Amino acid sequence: MNSKNIRNLIFDLGNVVLNIDTALTLNRFAELLPPSQQAINAEIFHHSLFIQFEKGLVSAQTFRADLRQICQVDWTDAAIDEAWNALILDFPPARIQLLKNLQKNYRLFLLSNTNEIHQLCFEALFAQSTDYQSLEHLFEKVYYSHYLGKRKPEVEIYEQVLQENHLQIEQTVLLDDNWDNVVAARAMGMTAVHIIPTSQTMLETFEKNALDDYQLIL
Repeated sequence: MNSKNIRNLIFDLGNVVLNIDTALTLNRFAELLPPSQQAINAEIFHHSLFIQFEKGLVSAQTFRADLRQICQVDWTDAAIDEAWNALILDFPPARIQLLKNLQKNYRLFLLSNTNEIHQLCFEALFAQSTDYQSLEHLFEKVYYSHYLGKRKPEVEIYEQVLQENHLQIEQTVLLDDNWDNVVAARAMGMTAVHIIPTSQTMLETFEKNALDDYQLIL
C-alpha cells in the first residue's frame, strides 16, 4: 500500500471507536438464566436470532420475545435491554480527538454490525460524553447493519459503502477488530487493519504486518 494514495478510512465501531466487552453481557445473562438454560448463553452471539437482529430482519420487540422463548424465561423488556447493553462501555476521548484530526485529511465512514437496542444505547452515551449529539458529526456517512439488511463480512456491505460514496478501493482502508471482517475486505483488494480488542487505545496494538502502513496515515 502506498499511503500517499489513501483518501478514505472506514471505521468499525465496537473496540475501534467505542470500547465494548461482550463478556459483560454474557455474565449478565448468566446471572439471569436458570441453570438448565446456561448452554444458550455461551452461544448467544452466534445464534441465528442475533444474526437476524443485526440485519434488521426482526424488530427489537420480536428479538425480546424470541429470546424469552429460546431461554424459557419471563424477563421484562428492561431486563433484556440492560443485559444486552452491558457490553457497551465508553468512548475514549483520545479516539474522538483522533477522528477529529483525521477529518482534516481523509473522508471518514463508520460501518458497524449492530442492532436497534445497542444503537439507542451507544447514541445516548455518545451524546452524554462528547460535544456532539450524533456520531454523524465525526463521519461523512454512518452505516449500521440493521438498516442495510446485510452485515460484515458479507462482500455486499463493503460494496455498498464503496459504490454509494464513489470510493476507489485502492484509496480506502478498513479498520476493524473482527478478523473475519478484515480477511473479507482484503480478499476484495482493500487494505484492512486489524485492531486488537485488548488495546488500551486504538493506537497501541495492531496486527504486526499492518502497523507501519497504519502509522503513515496518522
